[in-house]
Amino acid sequence: MRVAALFAGLCLWTLNCFAQIQVAFFEKFNEQGERVELEDGGRFFHVAVKVGEFWLHTDSFYGVSLVETVPKSYGRPLLRLYSPDKRVVHFSDVERLLGVPYDRDYLWDNEKLYCSELVSKLLGLKPRPMSFNGNHWKDHDQSRLPNGELGSSPDFIFQQLLSLGWTTRCEDFY
Repeated sequence: MRVAALFAGLCLWTLNCFAQIQVAFFEKFNEQGERVELEDGGRFFHVAVKVGEFWLHTDSFYGVSLVETVPKSYGRPLLRLYSPDKRVVHFSDVERLLGVPYDRDYLWDNEKLYCSELVSKLLGLKPRPMSFNGNHWKDHDQSRLPNGELGSSPDFIFQQLLSLGWTTRCEDFY
């Protein structure tokens, strides 16, 4: 019932229940003021898709969710990219993803999703072999991380979208 109410609000502005896609990239800093990197030299910690007035993202507790504001624990929004062809997402594409569990194993081909996997699959972006060499992973059990397996990251999505002609707008820098 709550999901239906959210989508009713989301779709009020358009009869076809389509929303233009924006992709936001978040950066995060640790207590020492150092950027938290998922990949060595990486800039972004989280990625989310704006659909209408809401953000579609993965939450480590709730899984894929639609929220008004991405929680601060995922970092601060740094910038947004816009599709050159004003790409849209349909209500049914978002609806089928809601509630999918968060993927703590970072595997591309299971029934769970992590933030970059969600955005990549929603936008039809290709995965690449992953590297878990950023400072965020230094305290993780490296034997449990899928190094070399197919996947994605916020920085890789950023590079892919720029190469596809996606752009940012000056007013979107926070």
